[in-house]
Amino acid sequence: MHKIGIHTINNSVWGQNPKDLQEIKDWGFDSVDYNGFNDINSRLFKMNDDEYTEHFLTIKKNAELAGVEIGQSHAPWRTDDKTEEQRAFMTALVKRSIEGAGIMGCKRMVVHPIMPYGWDDSADHAFEQETYQANKDFLLALLPVAKANNVTVCIENMPSRALSVSKLTALYDLVEEINDENIGLCLDTGHALITQDSPADMLNKCKKWVRALHVHDNHGTVDSHVWPFLGTADWKAFSEVYQTTDLILSSETGCSFKFPKESKELNTNAMKHLASIFRCIADGIWD
Repeated sequence: MHKIGIHTINNSVWGQNPKDLQEIKDWGFDSVDYNGFNDINSRLFKMNDDEYTEHFLTIKKNAELAGVEIGQSHAPWRTDDKTEEQRAFMTALVKRSIEGAGIMGCKRMVVHPIMPYGWDDSADHAFEQETYQANKDFLLALLPVAKANNVTVCIENMPSRALSVSKLTALYDLVEEINDENIGLCLDTGHALITQDSPADMLNKCKKWVRALHVHDNHGTVDSHVWPFLGTADWKAFSEVYQTTDLILSSETGCSFKFPKESKELNTNAMKHLASIFRCIADGIWD
């Protein structure tokens, strides 16, 4: 049986309470996509080595108690990568995050591409070449840390039709050139729709290097992160390709942050329903 997962909130404190992981299990998910590294202004990146290790060992312990896998995590990201100093700053944060993932026993770290010209590098072919090289340099800089911590860095397709490395096929070429088991791809199904690509086709074409999934839907214009079947993706076609992989079907959508605190029961029921939808896609259940 395939595993299904869901992302956590962008809060570095998440996971310190055993209830955080038990809640994920109670909803019906097997795995977590840890997003606490996105909280770059928190105390997390100011901790000394002992504090940092203890922080992530606590999450690991709580996950084991709940019977939930820390299946993947998301590196810090932003889009102001236009100077060498900014890129160096972000690379350092990602390296530190990879170390945290390793402590948790998390084997996959999703990263966004470097964007030296922001979301649009289409004005000049030379810009596209620089974008490609910047991302190659970025991944190669992360590679020794990834190997040391038994983590695979998974570079993610982006929701922009004007960025040369948005499409998964473009990133596939980059990962194929590097050709290392600790560098892979993350297919974001919603982002694929924005670039007018079929998630099923992208998974089928690129599955040699796909190691992580971000699964959500939209109508091909706005990266709205809605539930599967509420947009235009062909989930039956996607499920058929997915059956040929051993990937975690990890959700990049949810609703817990939209409900008021007093609506705990409503939130719980909604998340259980979301888990059941993901189980149907993961196992190919359509009748």
